[in-house]
Amino acid sequence: MPQELNMVIQPCNRSHKKKGMDELKHELFKPFSEPESSSINHNNVTEVSETACPGKVTYDSIDEASQHLAQLCDKAIDAEERANRANQEEILCWCLYWKDFRVQLDEIISKDKFGEKKARSLLYDSITKQLNLLRKQRSQELGLQLRYISRDSLRKKTQRAEKIYRLFGKVGMDKIKYIKSYSANSISELTNEQIQEVIDYGITLEKLPLKR
Repeated sequence: MPQELNMVIQPCNRSHKKKGMDELKHELFKPFSEPESSSINHNNVTEVSETACPGKVTYDSIDEASQHLAQLCDKAIDAEERANRANQEEILCWCLYWKDFRVQLDEIISKDKFGEKKARSLLYDSITKQLNLLRKQRSQELGLQLRYISRDSLRKKTQRAEKIYRLFGKVGMDKIKYIKSYSANSISELTNEQIQEVIDYGITLEKLPLKR
């Protein structure tokens, strides 16, 4: 890569990462006075399909057209909020998974006098077996083919869960409800230094007096 181009790209990358970190800090530690999104009634969600949407529609008045557009906008907002809640649920589940994984890991190490590497290997083997039995059963119940989760895939997911819990175990899992822009996967891709930066930011805020 030419040196001139590299000099341009590096500051841009740092700026993008800085903006992303600032956004995460804001979401986790935003003022508690900001309203939380309301719960969504999943039973009221209308299924959308291409056959239900005509290619071109004409309306007699702007009010009629606006009403149709408002309905579509409302559905889009509902879908966005459901996606946010699903993302928050995923983050919470990975936190709880790692927390219990760590407990079981420590028990194996203490009880069987294994090293951590051996204990992790035993847990991965056992969880992979149980997980795929569970998914096979669910596949039959749902009439769908849920994908097989390999041991290596489970290992990587567990490592990502550990990274996610490293953040929320410190800042508080109650902060998960504020997450909107960051997925579980994007949080797991943060470096240890970035995670510590967010934690330190939260600690600093807690030491400051509340603004009146």
